[in-house]
Amino acid sequence: MVEAIFEARREKIRNKTREKERERRGELTLSGIRRQRKGPPAHVLARMSPERRRMDKVARSLSEVGYVALVKRRLGRKLKDPEAGLELGEKENRELLDKARDMVRRENKRRAENEERRLKEINP
Repeated sequence: MVEAIFEARREKIRNKTREKERERRGELTLSGIRRQRKGPPAHVLARMSPERRRMDKVARSLSEVGYVALVKRRLGRKLKDPEAGLELGEKENRELLDKARDMVRRENKRRAENEERRLKEINP
């Protein structure tokens, strides 16, 4: 009976470990969603600046790459894989990244203009 209890505890730890790995791969789990919704305690929240509150909300994300990794580092949080961190791009890829950025901006501008034109047609 005692051995069964110990094995059940070990299995629980293995399950939680697998769950965290799935979350890092991008799967949404109930516990991950709950963790994201939480905030700091009220007495801490009252002393936080608006910028710090925003950073805390971002840092509660399950991700550990890109902007979230940058914010987590600024807050001093420990990352599971510190090497995975920032996505700044290599110097040799900069030209391609700049072209992609410009293409996305042109498309966003085109869509905004189309939406504005459509709204003018609806509400003259």
